[in-house]
Amino acid sequence: MSPEVIIRLKDAVVRRDGQDILSIDSLEITRGERVAFIGNSGSGKTTLMRMLKGYITPTRGHVEVMGAPVPLGNRARMRGYHRQIGMIHQHFDLIGRESVWQNVYHGRLGYVPFLRSFLGRFDKGDREICMRALKEVRLDDKLYRSARTLSGGEQQRVAIARTLSQEPTIFLADEPVSNLDPALSEDILDLFGTICVAYRLTLLISLHLPELARRIADRIIAMKAGEIVWQGLPEELSEEKISEIYERGERNGEGYDRLERTNEFHMSWGHGAKGHLVPGS
Repeated sequence: MSPEVIIRLKDAVVRRDGQDILSIDSLEITRGERVAFIGNSGSGKTTLMRMLKGYITPTRGHVEVMGAPVPLGNRARMRGYHRQIGMIHQHFDLIGRESVWQNVYHGRLGYVPFLRSFLGRFDKGDREICMRALKEVRLDDKLYRSARTLSGGEQQRVAIARTLSQEPTIFLADEPVSNLDPALSEDILDLFGTICVAYRLTLLISLHLPELARRIADRIIAMKAGEIVWQGLPEELSEEKISEIYERGERNGEGYDRLERTNEFHMSWGHGAKGHLVPGS
């Protein structure tokens, strides 16, 4: 039986200010695959991920994720879609004043009715899902710690746990180690490998450094000026090809990977709840 294709793009284009900042002739990603995207800033990696998440609408072409065309065009269906597509960024996007536990619980908000989430109430199933995620990233001993007091590596682990609590099918990681030192970067990438197996995730990760891509990926895809210029197995990525991929002078895509992110909704906890709601309460 051939592997299930979970992401399929055909002639997919994103156009801004009269330029094609993303132009993918054809791309297929199978369920459970770990794919690393490499290339200079402005090469289109972030634009591609934001399009798959649903933050950017393709100008033309076919984008299919989990068997459904994107965009879905229906608010209720889009809510379900967002639950299935987890995404983290290089800047962590945590709420610093809140605890580790509260930040991770935000990943459950897509499943919880509005009033219950506003009051900060959650059931046993939600607690178990969040605790499993925290144990997976080895932070279950820091439930009460304020997110702002954590190290960079710990903050990225909280962001990963929050995404795992979402119970996604696809995990998008946009430059998740660019703010970390080399040792922490390798540690986080090893963690991605572990959670992909434990949660049966399909991983799309963008990275600047080819050696990190080789460490995590089943397949590496190189992008330049919004286009795919090479793809293959990690061992097939030669030093000559790396030099070609990273040569200076990006054209159309320069700067567009820094598009301002859509304002993402973060639910605050109910009055009097901050710092008190923990597993078992």
